[in-house]
Amino acid sequence: MTESAAELLQRVEEALGEFERADQTTQVVESLTRAEIEVRPYIEDLERMVSAFDVLTRVGEIVERPDTRAPAAALRAAAKRMRREKILPQEHPRTLRDVQRVVNSARETAKEGWRDSIDARMPGLDGLSGLATVLGQLGTDQAQVEKLRRAANELKAISKNLPDETAPAIVSEKIAAINETLTSLLGGNREAADVLRFLEMVARGGASVSALTPAVRDWMRRRNTEGSFKIVSGRPAGE
Repeated sequence: MTESAAELLQRVEEALGEFERADQTTQVVESLTRAEIEVRPYIEDLERMVSAFDVLTRVGEIVERPDTRAPAAALRAAAKRMRREKILPQEHPRTLRDVQRVVNSARETAKEGWRDSIDARMPGLDGLSGLATVLGQLGTDQAQVEKLRRAANELKAISKNLPDETAPAIVSEKIAAINETLTSLLGGNREAADVLRFLEMVARGGASVSALTPAVRDWMRRRNTEGSFKIVSGRPAGE
């Protein structure tokens, strides 16, 4: 074998060695990339949960955060093993399922706490759309009725989502719009409370005679809506 042939074979051997090392590096990179792709959505979900719980704390809604110690320890162990052995642990999928359970629990807890916070600030939110319908049928200010319906629907939509940094300010804005509109449509403090109670009962299917207070009758006279109601026998819906 000539010198040049021996050198050629050595270069081929070195090239094969470099190719093998490069292939191993590629596999490690691919494994790390796959792990990052798999974990990234969970990280983003958890970051949203952290933000939501921070908002709840800021608005004074104290809720119990889910226990994350076990999946966090499992993820730290998986990361340590991957740095050492350059492969994903076999238990990695189970760890991700545990993380997903934590995320799901946190999401439900945060959404329930957020809805409770809004309900406490705006009692009767679910009945406002029906109230707007009744007011519309009575021929009251249609622009104000539409403003009430829109603000109520928007607030209900917000209450069903996880809160972010902007949510508390938006909720305050919608509640202020609802209260302003109710005052415009129903009148002052005591009068508004009686009329609101009466109309909410009407929207649910009927109000009792006891709900027909002097404030309600006065409101009907001023709005010329006395002919829009009738008395029938039977128990009101919901009683």
